[in-house]
Amino acid sequence: MSNTQLVIHGLVYVLPLLLVGVLVARCRHRRRWLTVTLLAALPLFYIGQYHVLQATRGWPSDGPLPATFELAAFRIIEPDARQGERGAILLWVSGAAERTPRAYRLDYSRQLHEDLVEAGQRIEQGRVQVGTRVTEGTARSDGGTGIRFDDRPRAGLPAKPKED
Repeated sequence: MSNTQLVIHGLVYVLPLLLVGVLVARCRHRRRWLTVTLLAALPLFYIGQYHVLQATRGWPSDGPLPATFELAAFRIIEPDARQGERGAILLWVSGAAERTPRAYRLDYSRQLHEDLVEAGQRIEQGRVQVGTRVTEGTARSDGGTGIRFDDRPRAGLPAKPKED
């Protein structure tokens, strides 16, 4: 996130606070309802800012993965029943139309864990992994997660021009 974006996000939260402070200072006895309304709206401004920050790059998105993506890295946080943790899988992927990777958070799944370990082994062998979201109608019969990892096809040489 750039410095300009940080300043803008900070102002989104600070400006309403300044507005309420000015109103309280100038209108002590008049328009008390306006002051109360603005004070009640401040948590909404904060929640809005939080969601904007969550949507920026660098924070894991809870949104859906792109239909086709290149797997850059992953981290698996296994569930811990003793501490009540549900577990999560963090993926760092580049969408087909994007060059900059984005982090995504998925609920933990044993099958996805195993699929990612296999994909990680292929990445270590130098084979780029392309992930595809599988639609529900074509879901895997082995209880898969709806995400399939395959090797990216090698780029072939261009066709030779025909000589006359």
